[in-house]
Amino acid sequence: MTAGWEESPPPIRRRPAIPWALMEQHLEEAAFLWTQWEHDLGAPALPWADVEQGNERRLVANLDALELGGLPVARRILLPALDGDDVEWIRVATYVLSGLEGSEGREAIVDRLLRANEDESSALLRAVELRGGSHLAPTLLLLLPRLASPQQARLLSALRFLGVDPGTALNAIPLEEHDSVRAEKVRLVGLLPRSEAAPLLLRGLSDGSALVREAALEEALVLGLPEAWDRCNRWVSAREGGRVARLGAAISGGPRELESLVSLLEEPAQRDEGLWALGFSGRLQAAEAIFQELMRNGTPLAAECFAAITGLLPGEPFWEEAEPDDEEADEDAPPVALALAPSALPGPVTDRKKVPRIDEVARWWTEARGRFDPAGRYLRGQPFTGAALATELETGPMRRRPALLLEVAFRTGGAPRVEPRAWTSHQRQQARGIASLRPDIFVRKPSAR
Repeated sequence: MTAGWEESPPPIRRRPAIPWALMEQHLEEAAFLWTQWEHDLGAPALPWADVEQGNERRLVANLDALELGGLPVARRILLPALDGDDVEWIRVATYVLSGLEGSEGREAIVDRLLRANEDESSALLRAVELRGGSHLAPTLLLLLPRLASPQQARLLSALRFLGVDPGTALNAIPLEEHDSVRAEKVRLVGLLPRSEAAPLLLRGLSDGSALVREAALEEALVLGLPEAWDRCNRWVSAREGGRVARLGAAISGGPRELESLVSLLEEPAQRDEGLWALGFSGRLQAAEAIFQELMRNGTPLAAECFAAITGLLPGEPFWEEAEPDDEEADEDAPPVALALAPSALPGPVTDRKKVPRIDEVARWWTEARGRFDPAGRYLRGQPFTGAALATELETGPMRRRPALLLEVAFRTGGAPRVEPRAWTSHQRQQARGIASLRPDIFVRKPSAR
């Protein structure tokens, strides 16, 4: 060693400074993109791939950036956002905080839920759903008695989304007997074994609340209870059923059920809902009824439902651009709250930027009608098979996907049961087996499975 030489101390490694302005920008962009993405999930003219590669991809990138910031970002940016009154910021903060190590973030989420109003709790629980926050389930169950009925119903919906069965613990919790709470309790019955679920769902079909009956009907159809299929047509005929009943009548395929739906077209207040349901039938009888309505009124909704069965092409010469109407309310504008409400089947909203050219559609149908077998079932003009359905889920409008996915659950006993409000990557995993489903299950009466 050279005399007088002293070894240099190792350099001090400093953590790179956190770009706070950039992190705040990530929060703002994630909040905005999340609302846009929720709207995309129910958009009337947007296909799946555009959602996945568009707003969802950008949203996830911003959420990941916030999560990489760790506890310093959580304490300086996310905890104040969670404590504020901006529901979009609450949603983002909850998502990131629930995934951090330690209990600080989860304790803050629980505390905020206890102080939240209906919109705030909905945003918070939506974040828990998408985060996969089943680890919070035991704590959330204990909070149920301390929440108002709308928050109780939303929390039960979140537990169902996560696939968490509260089991006997739920029976021990005193809940408000609000219709929305009882409806969500009925939906959770679907997680029980068939021997336990069937009698409870049959009882729900006779409940005094339409909300509870509709929830019981959906789960009973998944379970394949014959009584549930009988109720579909009975309720549609009596104008008592909601969208689940109309969907059940449409896909059951019988002339009697389709006649009940066609009769809805004669009532202006029921016409759009009747068209929407008939569009999922796939039967020539339904296509003919929709075509007649299209000839009478020429609405874009009738044309869309007709195309869903027959495969009428989306561009020229059958469609033309609609004239803009500045005074028309923008019904497609994304609200701050969730665009696709939990436990709700989307209804008749269509693309208003184009209108059908009636003469061209009529000319085409005169030639194309002979290709359709009255005994068959069709999707976009092709025989209704698992492969055709997989293509429709990929390329068709997002607004139609929840009903199509619910039909799969009805026909397969819930295997697969794809959650249309999940991340698209999760939906892809859940939907992997749809293309290989046997073609006959989409044609025969579902009650025969």
